Amino acid sequence: MKKLFKKMSKKIETPSFNKISSRIDYDKYISEKHKSKRGMIALISSFCVIGAIALTFLIDYYGVKSYNERIDKYNREYYSQTQLELKQVSSLEEINPLKLTYKKTLGERIKDSFSFKGNGLGNIIIEESTSSIISPGSSNSFETNEQVKGINEADVSKCDGKYIYTLNSDSFTIYSLAGNVIVRNKDIDLTTYSAMYIHNEDIIIVGKKQTTILEFANGLLNIATTFEYSSYIDSRVKGDYLYLITSLGSLGSDEKVKDAYYDGYSTVDTVYSIIKYNLNDYTYTETKNLNKGTAKLYFSENHIYLATNVFVPSTYKELSKTNFISILSIFDLELKPIAALRLKGSVLNQFSMDEYNGYIRIVTTNQSGTENHMNAISIFDLSTLKLVGQLNEGIGIGRQTVKSVRFSGDTCYIVTYENKDPLYELDLSDVTSPRIVSSYAAPGYSSYLHNFTINGEKYLFGVGVLDDQTSIKVSVYKDDDETTQIGSDFVFYPYYFFEGEKENIGIVINDTLNYQVLNNHKALFIKEDGDTLFLGMGVTLNEYFILKISVTEENVITLYKRISLKSNFAYSRCYLCNGKLYITGDGTLIIEEM
Repeated sequence: MKKLFKKMSKKIETPSFNKISSRIDYDKYISEKHKSKRGMIALISSFCVIGAIALTFLIDYYGVKSYNERIDKYNREYYSQTQLELKQVSSLEEINPLKLTYKKTLGERIKDSFSFKGNGLGNIIIEESTSSIISPGSSNSFETNEQVKGINEADVSKCDGKYIYTLNSDSFTIYSLAGNVIVRNKDIDLTTYSAMYIHNEDIIIVGKKQTTILEFANGLLNIATTFEYSSYIDSRVKGDYLYLITSLGSLGSDEKVKDAYYDGYSTVDTVYSIIKYNLNDYTYTETKNLNKGTAKLYFSENHIYLATNVFVPSTYKELSKTNFISILSIFDLELKPIAALRLKGSVLNQFSMDEYNGYIRIVTTNQSGTENHMNAISIFDLSTLKLVGQLNEGIGIGRQTVKSVRFSGDTCYIVTYENKDPLYELDLSDVTSPRIVSSYAAPGYSSYLHNFTINGEKYLFGVGVLDDQTSIKVSVYKDDDETTQIGSDFVFYPYYFFEGEKENIGIVINDTLNYQVLNNHKALFIKEDGDTLFLGMGVTLNEYFILKISVTEENVITLYKRISLKSNFAYSRCYLCNGKLYITGDGTLIIEEM
């Protein structure tokens, strides 16, 4: 039995051990094989992930490159054109489809996320009739000082030769020429309404959100109609029509931009409404313009011009060579679109634009221009809207910018300033080759220029500030072969700035100066009388000054009248009727003999 057991044990033990050993070896083999396979899979997976990432970056790079090339082409076309057609759009999708924005690649975005240079804010861009009526004539002057003859501009006060109408901080008042108050309505004030017109027997009071037309007859005042809108920008009256420029705000919805006129390229953020309102039957027509920023209105006898200054982001400066471009949308008086003009540089104000003999002349300042090349005048043929002439060199010394412009027929006067006041006279008689005739440099600068004629000779006066940027000055120039100043500046010095005696001291003012006279041409009273011109200004809130300009006398500018207003006359205006001066103010009327 033992022998049999040993024999069986031997038979079982030996093969059993060999099988286990083989199994261990096999498992070891399988394990190593799996490790090798897993390593291969991991390696392949790594290559796949790296490849996918690389492919993602590659696709992103070429996709962004292709997009940016389209943007670049779009931008180059945008900045190279001076004229574009105004077309109607029906939805937001038709506006600026490429958004004029370059994209960054994924790699650049990742790099930016790890960049901690600067303050982390990046570039912040911070992106205004009866038979008894006295007719204007040699003895009277009661019309508002306006840019274009026959195109009326709204103001806080008006005179029709029979009554004086004023808007004050707390009321609307009508005075007779005897100084009596005919009407005082405390429901109409400057917190709601900003300016007015007089049209026949109607008073048109323009407000921030609405225009009210009042009928005034037999001493009675009645509301004829009220017209509402979104937000008032500017206006003009020509003949029997009131033209209103209002803002409908940001683009918003498809409905807001529907049927608006757009040049197809500009980056826009505002919908403007241009309204032509019939003052006889109170009907109106309207059109819309898509534009950028705050529009500056120039209104000629034939066209409406809306100019906006558009900031050029640094991305595009290499293409445009400027910090700003000016977009000028043009409509005729029936509100039909003409075109949009694009110029390098910014437009200062309405006086920077002028239509004359079938041409539009525009003065711009390019802050990115090189020295002596910052300011330009461009002339376009209105029949073709092609640029026919331009002068972009020599208007200004160094980096001087435009401070005031005045056109007079074939002549243009431009004042530039940085630390001196060169007044440039340009000859525009050859529209293809405008040229500088002369220049005259003086301290400070003029912010407003006005042409006048004495005994057939042409002159120019300017109102501005001295180099101290505080004292108000008046200067007179003769328009001869060379534009030169005649006489000395007449200066209003603030008392706190005055230091001892000065040559041609002018007047030391013991009150706060009213700088409205520098930026509102409608605040000036101007009366030409033979060989003399009278210039009236509310230089302070409590005093009104009338200067006498006599070009044949040694002292060209002298003080003619100094009138105490006895109250706050922030919106003072002056009129001359039958030898008497009428000066309006805050609820008060001053009458003085001329």
